[in-house]
Amino acid sequence: MYGPGTLSQRLDLLQRLGVDVVRLSIRWNVVAPTQPKRALSANDPAYRWGMYDSVLNGLTERRITPVVTLLDTPGWANGDSSSNVAPRSASNFADFAYAAAKRYAFVRDWTVWNEPNQRLGLSVPSPRLYVTRLLNPAYVAIHRANRRALVAGGVTAPRGKRGRCRPARVDPRDESRAREARRVRPPPVSVSSGNGDAVPRRLLDLRHDHDGEPRPPAAGGAP
Repeated sequence: MYGPGTLSQRLDLLQRLGVDVVRLSIRWNVVAPTQPKRALSANDPAYRWGMYDSVLNGLTERRITPVVTLLDTPGWANGDSSSNVAPRSASNFADFAYAAAKRYAFVRDWTVWNEPNQRLGLSVPSPRLYVTRLLNPAYVAIHRANRRALVAGGVTAPRGKRGRCRPARVDPRDESRAREARRVRPPPVSVSSGNGDAVPRRLLDLRHDHDGEPRPPAAGGAP
């Protein structure tokens, strides 16, 4: 959504690059900063879909498939807490999910929340809380709005974290060894594979059996 140039220019660039799938996060707290009176209606004046309309319509016009993630609780739904705090009522999130799926009926692929196993994603990374307050209500609501929809849950980080997230520590010795390995790495030298094809030496170096003896390349020089 953001970057240099206009939105159309950025979408055109994605198309030229051959991108065929884009994941887009629709933030509940951005779309509904105030509580809608008719939450199931995507046309309720409290909803602000504007920028998402532009992106999703633009992607569809360029035949790029959107995968939409719903996340971030507005303050009115969680006691004015931060957006990573789950809503107090599961029905509030379900109503929003229904309205989103109705408005974007051309979207088939949906995911519910992002990295709920991290405190940065969900303040209380509890599977029970995630399933009962977010995933199940949204799953039912999206399918009620669009029977063709595919709804995925989880969207977890590679590692769960109940405490604060800390930056990864890098052992300086590892970096030193990596630099040394790069320094002594042999340059790519083409040699004959025996059948007239040139095969990079690095490729040949990888062809060893369990005894450490080189193996002859496969026909055509393929590994």
